[in-house]
Amino acid sequence: MSSAGEATGESGVTLVELLAALAILALIAGLAVSALPLRQRPASVAEAAAEFAAELRRAQVKAMAQNTAVAVSVDVAEKTCAATSGSGAFPQDMAVTVRTAASGVAARTAVLRFFPDGSASGAEVILIRGADMRTISINWLSGHVAVNAHERP
Repeated sequence: MSSAGEATGESGVTLVELLAALAILALIAGLAVSALPLRQRPASVAEAAAEFAAELRRAQVKAMAQNTAVAVSVDVAEKTCAATSGSGAFPQDMAVTVRTAASGVAARTAVLRFFPDGSASGAEVILIRGADMRTISINWLSGHVAVNAHERP
């Protein structure tokens, strides 16, 4: 029997070590997922909006994790985007419109930026095909990305 002050020879893992290991695994998993390229052609407006919103969220996380600004560009004429995990394209029959600050627009390309504090340049990306319309809103203060469904008349 050992007294309270003596080492028992038992080994174990402290809670701090366990949490550090879990944080490292989560970071590796996040990087592995973000390394996957965007699919080339989403089938529906809802799918394209959800996929693009996820890419914007990955850009925000990357900006905060790496303590640097991260940009996502959208070429509305070519209907393409370049983001943290590669580039992708919106379907050619889908209308793509971006509303952002004038400083974020260069000719036909809009640049959406996320900053290390989690904030963003703010924007609205509107995807339309037929009567189906989705708006991807990026809050400039919080960087929150939301997808809203709308029906066109």
